[in-house]
This record gives sequence, C-alpha cells and structure tokens, in this order.
Amino acid sequence: MSQSNNHLFRCIDTLKIGDLSDETKTIMFVEYARLVMLEEKASEWHPVSERPTKYGKYEVYRAKCGKQNYETWNGTGWAYNPNDITHWRFIKPPSEFLLK
Repeated sequence: MSQSNNHLFRCIDTLKIGDLSDETKTIMFVEYARLVMLEEKASEWHPVSERPTKYGKYEVYRAKCGKQNYETWNGTGWAYNPNDITHWRFIKPPSEFLLK
C-alpha cells in the first residue's frame, strides 16, 4: 500500500473515533494531499535522455512505429532496439485498495 493510501486510511479511522477540530481535520488532509503529490505517477513520460535509475521493466514509446510497449532497462541501456525509443515511464500496478 502506498504511503498516501496508508495516511488516508489512518485519517478516516481517526475521524471515526470522535470530535476533532476543523484545524486538525484540515492539517490531516493537507498532509494527505502532500503525500499524493510526492508519489511518482505512471503517466509522467520521461525523454530517453533521462535514464532510469533502477533495473526493471518500463513502458516505452517507439517513434518509428508509433507504438507503446514494455521494455527492460538493464542498468546501462535498453535491452532491445534502443535507437527507436524516444520516451519511457514507470509501470505502476493498481493499488491494493482497487484490487479488493
């Protein structure tokens, strides 16, 4: 579970417990919004000049054929046909909350 989801569930549980001031509620949900904004979003495309920091699978865009597919970053370069890749982004699985 992501840090922001964990914080949201704690906020909801706290609201169920009892009376809280409006200021306390505001602080809790401002912190939640801050955590959500800090998380990496799957929709942010990075140019190929910005290299991933970790080994793994990423979604890539291939300009010559106009397709998106998954490609492995091996730590030093793309595993297959790196000249065609123009952009990449992180693959984020659905949150655990959505899977239940």
